[in-house]
Amino acid sequence: MKLQIGAILFLIPFILFGSSSKEELHEQLVKQFVNYKGISIQFSNDNFNGKGTILATKGNKYSITFPGRKLLCDGENIWNVDDEKKNVVISIAKQNKNQFSIDAVFFSILVNYKPISLTSGGSLNKSTLLVLQPKNESSMEQGVSKITLELKNNKIIGIIIQSNGQDDYFKIFNIKEKALLVSDYTYQPSNTYTVVDLRK
Repeated sequence: MKLQIGAILFLIPFILFGSSSKEELHEQLVKQFVNYKGISIQFSNDNFNGKGTILATKGNKYSITFPGRKLLCDGENIWNVDDEKKNVVISIAKQNKNQFSIDAVFFSILVNYKPISLTSGGSLNKSTLLVLQPKNESSMEQGVSKITLELKNNKIIGIIIQSNGQDDYFKIFNIKEKALLVSDYTYQPSNTYTVVDLRK
């Protein structure tokens, strides 16, 4: 799911201090982010109308909520919930180098990627663009070849993800640290929903 790949990269609720080189800025982001136990992000994307929310913590545990849909994972199971059609698809959360994992982006991608440029985003919105790429081929996460963080007034306002030669832009409204509860990333289907369990 394209949204998942992007969603995972809505990270970084960081405060940027002063005028920094790309290396200094990247180091500041890494230092602050690695201390986060969990994260909450509000975002929007052209793939749907309205705002979405991501909650994520280590151990591949997350929830992604956007209009009419929810995607939750407890590290072992994935619930794909369609509120409009009132159905739930349950599957096993498999992890490998080529499969998307939200926590891999949130809690390791900044460490495994290096800054390659820090430029102005243009006079129109007066933003700054910090571009990150994998340090080497083996450090690439989930097929993401490049990440561009858009900064304005010391805040992340957007993230551009390049994967398989395509760019996907996510506008960021709010990012903050959040300690997640088990209920944040697990799901109990209602009796009124049709359940398709692919784990069997």
